[in-house]
Amino acid sequence: MNGEWLGDGDKDEQMNNISDKIIATIKTQGFSFTSIKNSLFVREFLLFSSSTILYQGSRFLTALGAAKILGPGVYGLWNMLNLILIYGSFAHLGVINAMNRDVPLFKGKRDFQRVEEIRWASLGFMFVSTIVAGAGIAVSALFVENSVLRSSLQVMVLLFLCTQMYSYLQVYLKSDKRFYQMSYQQCVFAAFLPVVTIPLVIVYKLPGFILGQTIAILAVSFLIIVKFIHFNLRPKLDIQESIRLIKVGFPIMAVGLLYSLLTTADRWVIASFLGVEQLGYYSLAIMVMGFLSLVPMVIAQQIYPRMAETYGRTSSYTDLKKWIIRQIVMALGVTAPLLVGVYFIFPLIVERFLPAYMPGITAMKIILIGLPFLSLTGGFGNFLNTVDKQVHYMAVQGFAVLINLGLNISFVKMGLGINGVAMGTALTYVIYSITLTLVAIRLLVIPQRSCSSRTASRATR
Repeated sequence: MNGEWLGDGDKDEQMNNISDKIIATIKTQGFSFTSIKNSLFVREFLLFSSSTILYQGSRFLTALGAAKILGPGVYGLWNMLNLILIYGSFAHLGVINAMNRDVPLFKGKRDFQRVEEIRWASLGFMFVSTIVAGAGIAVSALFVENSVLRSSLQVMVLLFLCTQMYSYLQVYLKSDKRFYQMSYQQCVFAAFLPVVTIPLVIVYKLPGFILGQTIAILAVSFLIIVKFIHFNLRPKLDIQESIRLIKVGFPIMAVGLLYSLLTTADRWVIASFLGVEQLGYYSLAIMVMGFLSLVPMVIAQQIYPRMAETYGRTSSYTDLKKWIIRQIVMALGVTAPLLVGVYFIFPLIVERFLPAYMPGITAMKIILIGLPFLSLTGGFGNFLNTVDKQVHYMAVQGFAVLINLGLNISFVKMGLGINGVAMGTALTYVIYSITLTLVAIRLLVIPQRSCSSRTASRATR
Protein backbone atom coordinates (compact mmCIF):
# COMPACT_ATOMS: atom_id res chain seq x y z
CA MET A 1 0.00 0.00 0.00
CA ASN A 2 3.14 2.21 -0.02
CA GLY A 3 2.30 3.66 3.39
CA GLU A 4 -1.02 5.17 2.23
CA TRP A 5 -4.55 4.42 3.34
CA LEU A 6 -6.81 2.85 0.73
CA GLY A 7 -10.10 4.53 -0.05
CA ASP A 8 -13.37 2.58 0.06
CA GLY A 9 -13.42 2.19 -3.74
CA ASP A 10 -9.83 0.98 -3.81
CA LYS A 11 -10.56 -1.48 -1.02
CA ASP A 12 -13.56 -2.89 -2.88
CA GLU A 13 -11.55 -3.22 -6.08
CA GLN A 14 -8.70 -4.93 -4.25
CA MET A 15 -11.06 -7.39 -2.51
CA ASN A 16 -12.74 -8.19 -5.83
CA ASN A 17 -9.36 -8.90 -7.40
CA ILE A 18 -8.42 -11.18 -4.50
CA SER A 19 -11.75 -13.03 -4.75
CA ASP A 20 -11.29 -13.51 -8.51
CA LYS A 21 -7.80 -14.90 -7.94
CA ILE A 22 -9.03 -17.35 -5.30
CA ILE A 23 -11.85 -18.60 -7.51
CA ALA A 24 -9.51 -18.92 -10.48
CA THR A 25 -7.00 -20.83 -8.38
CA ILE A 26 -9.61 -23.29 -7.12
CA LYS A 27 -10.87 -23.86 -10.65
CA THR A 28 -7.40 -24.35 -12.11
CA GLN A 29 -6.65 -26.84 -9.36
CA GLY A 30 -9.44 -29.06 -10.59
CA PHE A 31 -12.19 -27.92 -8.21
CA SER A 32 -14.80 -26.37 -10.51
CA PHE A 33 -18.37 -27.48 -9.93
CA THR A 34 -18.56 -29.11 -13.36
CA SER A 35 -15.43 -31.14 -12.76
CA ILE A 36 -16.74 -32.20 -9.35
CA LYS A 37 -20.03 -33.40 -10.82
CA ASN A 38 -18.34 -35.50 -13.50
CA SER A 39 -15.30 -36.57 -11.49
CA LEU A 40 -14.57 -40.25 -11.07
CA PHE A 41 -12.62 -39.31 -7.95
CA VAL A 42 -15.66 -37.66 -6.36
CA ARG A 43 -17.90 -40.64 -7.14
CA GLU A 44 -15.27 -42.90 -5.61
CA PHE A 45 -15.00 -40.55 -2.63
CA LEU A 46 -18.75 -40.61 -2.02
CA LEU A 47 -18.83 -44.41 -2.08
CA PHE A 48 -15.74 -44.86 0.06
CA SER A 49 -16.64 -42.14 2.55
CA SER A 50 -20.19 -43.52 2.91
CA SER A 51 -18.89 -47.02 3.58
CA THR A 52 -16.30 -45.65 5.99
CA ILE A 53 -18.91 -43.68 7.91
CA LEU A 54 -21.02 -46.85 8.06
CA TYR A 55 -17.96 -48.81 9.20
CA GLN A 56 -16.98 -46.25 11.82
CA GLY A 57 -20.61 -45.84 12.90
CA SER A 58 -20.75 -49.57 13.54
CA ARG A 59 -17.56 -49.39 15.59
CA PHE A 60 -18.91 -46.36 17.43
CA LEU A 61 -22.21 -48.04 18.33
CA THR A 62 -20.41 -51.23 19.32
CA ALA A 63 -18.12 -49.20 21.57
CA LEU A 64 -21.13 -47.45 23.12
CA GLY A 65 -22.78 -50.79 23.80
CA ALA A 66 -19.60 -52.17 25.36
CA ALA A 67 -19.14 -49.00 27.42
CA LYS A 68 -22.65 -49.34 28.82
CA ILE A 69 -22.14 -53.00 29.71
CA LEU A 70 -18.62 -52.66 31.14
CA GLY A 71 -19.00 -49.35 32.99
CA PRO A 72 -16.52 -46.41 33.16
CA GLY A 73 -13.90 -48.24 35.25
CA VAL A 74 -13.47 -51.29 33.00
CA TYR A 75 -13.94 -49.34 29.77
CA GLY A 76 -11.24 -46.93 30.94
CA LEU A 77 -8.95 -49.96 31.17
CA TRP A 78 -9.80 -50.78 27.54
CA ASN A 79 -8.70 -47.29 26.52
CA MET A 80 -5.26 -48.10 27.90
CA LEU A 81 -5.14 -51.61 26.37
CA ASN A 82 -6.07 -50.12 23.02
CA LEU A 83 -2.74 -48.30 23.07
CA ILE A 84 -1.12 -51.68 22.37
CA LEU A 85 -2.81 -51.66 18.97
CA ILE A 86 -1.99 -48.01 18.33
CA TYR A 87 1.70 -48.22 19.22
CA GLY A 88 2.09 -51.84 18.10
CA SER A 89 1.10 -50.85 14.58
CA PHE A 90 4.62 -49.45 14.21
CA ALA A 91 6.32 -52.82 14.81
CA HIS A 92 7.08 -53.13 11.08
CA LEU A 93 9.60 -50.25 11.40
CA GLY A 94 8.05 -48.33 8.51
CA VAL A 95 8.10 -51.05 5.86
CA ILE A 96 4.33 -50.81 5.29
CA ASN A 97 4.56 -47.01 5.14
CA ALA A 98 7.22 -47.35 2.45
CA MET A 99 4.98 -49.76 0.54
CA ASN A 100 2.11 -47.27 0.72
CA ARG A 101 4.36 -44.57 -0.77
CA ASP A 102 6.49 -46.57 -3.21
CA VAL A 103 3.78 -48.65 -4.89
CA PRO A 104 2.01 -45.61 -6.42
CA LEU A 105 5.39 -43.88 -6.92
CA PHE A 106 6.74 -46.72 -9.08
CA LYS A 107 3.39 -47.13 -10.79
CA GLY A 108 3.80 -43.51 -11.83
CA LYS A 109 7.20 -44.51 -13.26
CA ARG A 110 5.55 -47.51 -15.01
CA ASP A 111 7.88 -49.93 -13.19
CA PHE A 112 5.37 -52.66 -12.31
CA GLN A 113 7.98 -55.30 -11.57
CA ARG A 114 9.29 -53.15 -8.71
CA VAL A 115 5.73 -52.78 -7.44
CA GLU A 116 5.41 -56.54 -7.04
CA GLU A 117 8.82 -56.87 -5.38
CA ILE A 118 7.90 -54.18 -2.85
CA ARG A 119 4.59 -55.86 -1.99
CA TRP A 120 6.04 -59.29 -1.29
CA ALA A 121 9.12 -58.04 0.58
CA SER A 122 6.85 -55.89 2.75
CA LEU A 123 4.62 -58.85 3.52
CA GLY A 124 7.55 -61.06 4.47
CA PHE A 125 9.04 -58.51 6.85
CA MET A 126 5.64 -57.76 8.36
CA PHE A 127 5.12 -61.43 9.19
CA VAL A 128 8.40 -61.60 11.09
CA SER A 129 8.00 -58.30 12.95
CA THR A 130 4.40 -59.07 13.91
CA ILE A 131 5.28 -62.47 15.37
CA VAL A 132 8.12 -60.95 17.40
CA ALA A 133 5.93 -58.14 18.75
CA GLY A 134 3.06 -60.53 19.48
CA ALA A 135 5.40 -62.79 21.43
CA GLY A 136 6.47 -59.77 23.49
CA ILE A 137 2.86 -59.00 24.41
CA ALA A 138 2.24 -62.66 25.34
CA VAL A 139 5.31 -62.76 27.60
CA SER A 140 4.36 -59.50 29.32
CA ALA A 141 0.92 -60.97 30.13
CA LEU A 142 2.61 -63.71 32.19
CA PHE A 143 3.84 -61.15 34.72
CA VAL A 144 0.45 -59.50 35.31
CA GLU A 145 -1.18 -60.47 38.62
CA ASN A 146 -4.68 -59.11 37.99
CA SER A 147 -6.64 -61.98 36.41
CA VAL A 148 -8.94 -59.75 34.31
CA LEU A 149 -6.04 -57.75 32.96
CA ARG A 150 -3.98 -60.89 32.31
CA SER A 151 -6.74 -62.64 30.35
CA SER A 152 -7.43 -59.42 28.43
CA LEU A 153 -3.76 -59.12 27.48
CA GLN A 154 -3.70 -62.71 26.30
CA VAL A 155 -6.65 -62.09 23.98
CA MET A 156 -5.00 -58.83 22.88
CA VAL A 157 -2.23 -60.93 21.33
CA LEU A 158 -4.75 -62.43 18.89
CA LEU A 159 -6.31 -59.03 18.18
CA PHE A 160 -2.87 -57.54 17.55
CA LEU A 161 -1.89 -60.29 15.07
CA CYS A 162 -5.16 -59.98 13.14
CA THR A 163 -5.01 -56.18 13.15
CA GLN A 164 -1.51 -56.17 11.68
CA MET A 165 -2.55 -58.46 8.83
CA TYR A 166 -5.67 -56.41 8.21
CA SER A 167 -3.59 -53.22 8.09
CA TYR A 168 -1.30 -54.73 5.43
CA LEU A 169 -4.29 -55.75 3.31
CA GLN A 170 -5.80 -52.28 3.66
CA VAL A 171 -2.55 -50.68 2.49
CA TYR A 172 -2.36 -53.18 -0.37
CA LEU A 173 -5.74 -51.99 -1.63
CA LYS A 174 -5.17 -48.29 -0.87
CA SER A 175 -1.80 -48.08 -2.59
CA ASP A 176 -3.41 -49.68 -5.66
CA LYS A 177 -6.30 -47.15 -5.51
CA ARG A 178 -8.82 -49.99 -5.14
CA PHE A 179 -11.23 -47.99 -3.02
CA TYR A 180 -14.33 -49.63 -4.46
CA GLN A 181 -13.19 -52.98 -3.05
CA MET A 182 -12.34 -51.31 0.25
CA SER A 183 -15.86 -49.88 0.36
CA TYR A 184 -17.35 -53.34 -0.08
CA GLN A 185 -15.33 -54.95 2.71
CA GLN A 186 -16.04 -52.05 5.08
CA CYS A 187 -19.78 -52.54 4.62
CA VAL A 188 -19.38 -56.23 5.44
CA PHE A 189 -17.30 -55.37 8.50
CA ALA A 190 -19.90 -52.84 9.67
CA ALA A 191 -22.65 -55.45 9.55
CA PHE A 192 -20.57 -58.20 11.16
CA LEU A 193 -18.88 -56.39 14.07
CA PRO A 194 -21.79 -55.65 16.47
CA VAL A 195 -23.49 -58.99 15.78
CA VAL A 196 -20.39 -60.86 16.93
CA THR A 197 -19.00 -58.53 19.58
CA ILE A 198 -21.93 -57.45 21.74
CA PRO A 199 -23.02 -61.00 22.73
CA LEU A 200 -19.40 -61.81 23.66
CA VAL A 201 -19.21 -58.64 25.80
CA ILE A 202 -22.35 -59.69 27.65
CA VAL A 203 -20.92 -63.12 28.41
CA TYR A 204 -17.17 -62.52 28.79
CA LYS A 205 -17.02 -58.77 29.56
CA LEU A 206 -13.74 -57.07 28.53
CA PRO A 207 -12.04 -60.21 27.09
CA GLY A 208 -15.22 -60.79 25.08
CA PHE A 209 -15.05 -57.27 23.67
CA ILE A 210 -11.50 -57.92 22.50
CA LEU A 211 -12.34 -61.38 21.14
CA GLY A 212 -15.34 -60.08 19.18
CA GLN A 213 -13.18 -57.51 17.39
CA THR A 214 -10.62 -60.21 16.64
CA ILE A 215 -13.20 -62.51 15.02
CA ALA A 216 -14.63 -59.66 12.91
CA ILE A 217 -11.21 -58.53 11.66
CA LEU A 218 -10.14 -62.10 10.89
CA ALA A 219 -13.30 -62.77 8.88
CA VAL A 220 -12.99 -59.55 6.83
CA SER A 221 -9.27 -60.18 6.21
CA PHE A 222 -10.13 -63.60 4.83
CA LEU A 223 -12.78 -61.98 2.59
CA ILE A 224 -10.20 -59.54 1.18
CA ILE A 225 -7.71 -62.32 0.42
CA VAL A 226 -10.28 -64.61 -1.21
CA LYS A 227 -12.35 -62.07 -3.18
CA PHE A 228 -9.94 -59.22 -4.01
CA ILE A 229 -6.40 -60.62 -3.89
CA HIS A 230 -7.32 -64.24 -4.65
CA PHE A 231 -4.66 -65.72 -2.40
CA ASN A 232 -2.06 -64.05 -4.60
CA LEU A 233 0.13 -63.37 -1.56
CA ARG A 234 3.78 -64.37 -1.81
CA PRO A 235 5.69 -63.24 1.29
CA LYS A 236 9.40 -62.95 0.66
CA LEU A 237 12.04 -62.29 3.29
CA ASP A 238 14.35 -60.03 1.26
CA ILE A 239 16.84 -58.50 3.68
CA GLN A 240 18.27 -55.96 1.23
CA GLU A 241 14.88 -54.74 0.06
CA SER A 242 13.56 -54.69 3.64
CA ILE A 243 16.44 -52.42 4.68
CA ARG A 244 15.70 -50.10 1.78
CA LEU A 245 12.03 -50.02 2.69
CA ILE A 246 12.87 -49.25 6.31
CA LYS A 247 15.06 -46.34 5.21
CA VAL A 248 12.21 -44.96 3.12
CA GLY A 249 9.37 -45.75 5.50
CA PHE A 250 10.87 -45.21 8.96
CA PRO A 251 10.66 -41.39 8.78
CA ILE A 252 7.05 -41.68 7.57
CA MET A 253 6.33 -44.16 10.36
CA ALA A 254 7.98 -41.84 12.88
CA VAL A 255 5.56 -39.13 11.77
CA GLY A 256 2.68 -41.52 12.45
CA LEU A 257 4.12 -42.49 15.82
CA LEU A 258 4.49 -38.87 16.89
CA TYR A 259 0.94 -38.17 15.73
CA SER A 260 -0.25 -41.13 17.81
CA LEU A 261 1.60 -39.74 20.82
CA LEU A 262 0.05 -36.34 20.15
CA THR A 263 -3.48 -37.76 20.08
CA THR A 264 -3.06 -40.17 23.02
CA ALA A 265 -1.05 -38.03 25.44
CA ASP A 266 -4.31 -37.06 27.14
CA ARG A 267 -4.93 -40.70 28.08
CA TRP A 268 -1.55 -41.03 29.79
CA VAL A 269 -2.04 -37.82 31.77
CA ILE A 270 -5.53 -38.84 32.94
CA ALA A 271 -4.50 -42.39 33.84
CA SER A 272 -1.41 -41.15 35.71
CA PHE A 273 -2.91 -38.22 37.62
CA LEU A 274 -6.66 -38.88 37.80
CA GLY A 275 -7.16 -42.65 37.54
CA VAL A 276 -8.77 -45.19 35.21
CA GLU A 277 -12.34 -44.31 36.16
CA GLN A 278 -11.84 -40.68 35.08
CA LEU A 279 -10.38 -42.04 31.85
CA GLY A 280 -13.63 -43.97 31.49
CA TYR A 281 -15.60 -40.71 31.63
CA TYR A 282 -13.17 -39.22 29.12
CA SER A 283 -14.07 -42.08 26.76
CA LEU A 284 -16.80 -39.84 25.31
CA ALA A 285 -14.14 -37.44 24.02
CA ILE A 286 -12.02 -40.31 22.69
CA MET A 287 -14.96 -41.90 20.88
CA VAL A 288 -16.25 -38.76 19.18
CA MET A 289 -12.76 -37.66 18.14
CA GLY A 290 -12.16 -41.11 16.66
CA PHE A 291 -15.45 -40.96 14.79
CA LEU A 292 -15.15 -37.39 13.49
CA SER A 293 -11.47 -37.59 12.54
CA LEU A 294 -12.24 -40.56 10.32
CA VAL A 295 -13.68 -38.55 7.42
CA PRO A 296 -10.53 -36.41 6.97
CA MET A 297 -8.54 -39.65 7.21
CA VAL A 298 -10.67 -41.21 4.45
CA ILE A 299 -9.97 -38.27 2.18
CA ALA A 300 -6.25 -38.42 3.01
CA GLN A 301 -6.16 -42.15 2.19
CA GLN A 302 -7.65 -41.55 -1.24
CA ILE A 303 -5.49 -38.58 -2.13
CA TYR A 304 -2.13 -39.85 -0.84
CA PRO A 305 -1.53 -42.54 -3.53
CA ARG A 306 -2.64 -40.08 -6.23
CA MET A 307 -0.27 -37.46 -4.87
CA ALA A 308 2.60 -39.97 -4.77
CA GLU A 309 1.84 -41.21 -8.29
CA THR A 310 1.75 -37.62 -9.58
CA TYR A 311 5.06 -36.85 -7.91
CA GLY A 312 6.62 -40.03 -9.27
CA ARG A 313 5.59 -38.92 -12.76
CA THR A 314 6.55 -35.21 -12.62
CA SER A 315 8.78 -34.64 -9.54
CA SER A 316 7.13 -31.22 -9.23
CA TYR A 317 5.81 -29.56 -6.07
CA THR A 318 3.51 -27.38 -8.16
CA ASP A 319 1.62 -30.39 -9.47
CA LEU A 320 0.79 -31.42 -5.90
CA LYS A 321 -0.97 -28.17 -4.97
CA LYS A 322 -4.30 -29.21 -6.48
CA TRP A 323 -4.37 -32.32 -4.26
CA ILE A 324 -3.58 -30.28 -1.14
CA ILE A 325 -6.38 -27.79 -1.88
CA ARG A 326 -8.83 -30.55 -2.74
CA GLN A 327 -8.12 -32.42 0.49
CA ILE A 328 -8.52 -29.36 2.71
CA VAL A 329 -11.77 -28.21 1.09
CA MET A 330 -13.35 -31.65 1.18
CA ALA A 331 -12.22 -32.41 4.74
CA LEU A 332 -13.59 -29.16 6.16
CA GLY A 333 -16.78 -29.36 4.09
CA VAL A 334 -17.68 -32.80 5.39
CA THR A 335 -16.37 -32.50 8.96
CA ALA A 336 -18.02 -29.18 9.92
CA PRO A 337 -21.69 -30.30 9.74
CA LEU A 338 -20.89 -33.61 11.45
CA LEU A 339 -19.14 -31.76 14.26
CA VAL A 340 -22.11 -29.46 14.84
CA GLY A 341 -24.47 -32.43 14.92
CA VAL A 342 -22.34 -34.37 17.40
CA TYR A 343 -21.89 -31.32 19.64
CA PHE A 344 -25.63 -30.87 20.15
CA ILE A 345 -27.06 -34.38 19.69
CA PHE A 346 -24.53 -36.72 21.31
CA PRO A 347 -24.97 -35.29 24.86
CA LEU A 348 -28.69 -36.12 24.60
CA ILE A 349 -27.81 -39.70 23.67
CA VAL A 350 -25.42 -39.97 26.61
CA GLU A 351 -28.00 -38.58 29.01
CA ARG A 352 -30.58 -41.12 27.79
CA PHE A 353 -28.52 -44.28 27.31
CA LEU A 354 -25.19 -43.76 29.14
CA PRO A 355 -25.99 -41.73 32.27
CA ALA A 356 -22.94 -43.15 34.08
CA TYR A 357 -20.70 -41.26 31.60
CA MET A 358 -22.33 -37.83 31.97
CA PRO A 359 -19.30 -36.35 33.85
CA GLY A 360 -17.44 -36.58 30.53
CA ILE A 361 -19.82 -34.49 28.41
CA THR A 362 -18.11 -31.14 29.03
CA ALA A 363 -14.67 -32.55 28.17
CA MET A 364 -16.11 -33.99 24.97
CA LYS A 365 -17.52 -30.62 23.92
CA ILE A 366 -14.25 -28.83 24.66
CA ILE A 367 -12.05 -31.18 22.66
CA LEU A 368 -14.30 -30.84 19.59
CA ILE A 369 -13.03 -27.27 19.22
CA GLY A 370 -9.66 -28.55 18.01
CA LEU A 371 -11.02 -30.96 15.39
CA PRO A 372 -11.59 -28.50 12.49
CA PHE A 373 -7.98 -27.39 12.79
CA LEU A 374 -6.72 -30.96 12.45
CA SER A 375 -8.66 -31.18 9.17
CA LEU A 376 -6.36 -28.48 7.78
CA THR A 377 -3.22 -30.54 8.34
CA GLY A 378 -4.05 -33.63 6.27
CA GLY A 379 -3.21 -32.20 2.86
CA PHE A 380 0.01 -30.60 4.05
CA GLY A 381 0.99 -33.76 5.90
CA ASN A 382 0.51 -35.86 2.75
CA PHE A 383 2.60 -33.35 0.84
CA LEU A 384 5.50 -33.53 3.31
CA ASN A 385 5.46 -37.34 3.28
CA THR A 386 5.31 -37.47 -0.50
CA VAL A 387 8.28 -35.15 -1.09
CA ASP A 388 10.40 -36.77 1.64
CA LYS A 389 10.29 -33.84 4.08
CA GLN A 390 9.39 -35.87 7.15
CA VAL A 391 12.05 -34.10 9.25
CA HIS A 392 10.00 -30.91 9.12
CA TYR A 393 6.86 -32.90 9.90
CA MET A 394 8.46 -34.63 12.89
CA ALA A 395 9.86 -31.38 14.27
CA VAL A 396 6.40 -29.82 14.36
CA GLN A 397 4.85 -32.93 15.89
CA GLY A 398 7.54 -33.30 18.55
CA PHE A 399 7.01 -29.67 19.48
CA ALA A 400 3.24 -30.27 19.70
CA VAL A 401 3.62 -33.38 21.88
CA LEU A 402 5.68 -31.42 24.42
CA ILE A 403 3.12 -28.61 24.43
CA ASN A 404 0.28 -31.09 24.88
CA LEU A 405 1.90 -32.80 27.85
CA GLY A 406 2.88 -29.47 29.42
CA LEU A 407 -0.59 -27.94 29.09
CA ASN A 408 -2.44 -31.07 30.21
CA ILE A 409 -0.31 -31.63 33.31
CA SER A 410 -0.48 -27.94 34.22
CA PHE A 411 -4.26 -27.81 33.90
CA VAL A 412 -4.67 -31.01 35.94
CA LYS A 413 -2.49 -29.60 38.72
CA MET A 414 -4.65 -26.49 38.66
CA GLY A 415 -7.58 -28.74 39.61
CA LEU A 416 -9.39 -28.63 36.25
CA GLY A 417 -9.58 -32.44 35.93
CA ILE A 418 -10.51 -34.06 32.62
CA ASN A 419 -11.98 -30.75 31.40
CA GLY A 420 -8.52 -29.23 31.75
CA VAL A 421 -7.01 -32.12 29.80
CA ALA A 422 -9.55 -31.57 27.02
CA MET A 423 -8.77 -27.85 27.04
CA GLY A 424 -5.04 -28.45 26.78
CA THR A 425 -5.51 -31.00 24.00
CA ALA A 426 -7.81 -28.76 21.93
CA LEU A 427 -5.41 -25.81 22.30
CA THR A 428 -2.51 -28.02 21.25
CA TYR A 429 -4.37 -29.11 18.10
CA VAL A 430 -4.84 -25.45 17.15
CA ILE A 431 -1.15 -24.63 17.66
CA TYR A 432 -0.02 -27.78 15.87
CA SER A 433 -2.25 -27.19 12.85
CA ILE A 434 -1.22 -23.57 12.37
CA THR A 435 2.48 -24.40 12.75
CA LEU A 436 2.40 -27.32 10.29
CA THR A 437 0.46 -25.25 7.76
CA LEU A 438 3.03 -22.44 7.88
CA VAL A 439 5.94 -24.89 7.51
CA ALA A 440 4.38 -26.63 4.50
CA ILE A 441 3.44 -23.35 2.79
CA ARG A 442 7.00 -22.16 3.26
CA LEU A 443 8.30 -25.23 1.42
CA LEU A 444 5.74 -24.77 -1.35
CA VAL A 445 6.64 -21.16 -2.09
CA ILE A 446 10.45 -21.32 -1.90
CA PRO A 447 12.40 -22.52 -4.98
CA GLN A 448 12.28 -26.30 -5.23
CA ARG A 449 15.90 -26.62 -6.40
CA SER A 450 17.00 -30.23 -6.64
CA CYS A 451 14.91 -31.65 -3.76
CA SER A 452 12.64 -33.69 -5.97
CA SER A 453 15.49 -35.19 -7.99
CA ARG A 454 17.21 -36.29 -4.77
CA THR A 455 13.96 -37.84 -3.56
CA ALA A 456 13.38 -39.68 -6.81
CA SER A 457 16.93 -41.02 -6.98
CA ARG A 458 16.73 -42.20 -3.37
CA ALA A 459 13.49 -44.08 -4.11
CA THR A 460 15.08 -45.94 -7.04
CA ARG A 461 18.06 -47.19 -5.07
